[in-house]
Formats: sequence, C-alpha cells, structure tokens
Amino acid sequence: MKQQGFSLLEVLVAMAVLALSLGVLYQAMGNGLRNLGDAGDWGRAMILAESRLNEAAARPLEAGEESGRQGPFRWTVAVSRYEPPDRPGRLQPPFQPWRISVEVRWGKGRRYRLDTLRLGPP
Repeated sequence: MKQQGFSLLEVLVAMAVLALSLGVLYQAMGNGLRNLGDAGDWGRAMILAESRLNEAAARPLEAGEESGRQGPFRWTVAVSRYEPPDRPGRLQPPFQPWRISVEVRWGKGRRYRLDTLRLGPP
C-alpha cells in the first residue's frame, strides 16, 4: 500500500524557498519606499529653491546673502554682480547682469542648487 503526502525533506525545501522569496520581496518593497521618500524630499527642496529664487528676483537686486530654515531644509540665497569670464569689465550700462544662486541642503550631504542670471540696474 502506497502512502500519500509530503516527506519532511520536501516540506523543509518548500519552506526555505518561501522564506528566501519573502525576504527578497520585503527588501524590494523597503527600497521602493525609501526611494519614494527620497523623491519626496527632492521635490520639496526643488519647490523651496524655486520659491526663494522667485522672491529674490522680485525684489530690487542688491549684492548680498540671506539664509534660513524651513522644516528639515536649510536654504541660502546669494545675489552678486555677474562678470562674464571672457569679457571682464567690458559690460556697458544701462543693464548689469546679476547672478542669483539658491542652495537648499538637508539630511546627510543632500543639496539642490539653482542659479540664474537677471538683468538689473548697474
């Protein structure tokens, strides 16, 4: 008479395969959630940098630096006169190019930077 069912060895092999598969699945899900959080941080940093850049460009342009905090983000806005490297001192009025730089930092060494040029009074 033949007995039906699984042997102990077959059950152990099936459990090992299941455990490995679940471990890989949990790791993939964890990496996906971590990447989603990182993408959210980058998006918030980009929005903060763009808003600070727009605020700086809307004011009268003066050389200087300003910084602050917003939540986990630290930001710095720097405004300076721009001299093209190939033509220093050769720009003529009535307009002067100004460089506006915004840098947002957070976490361990993460940063997002925006630079733009605007024309303003000499």
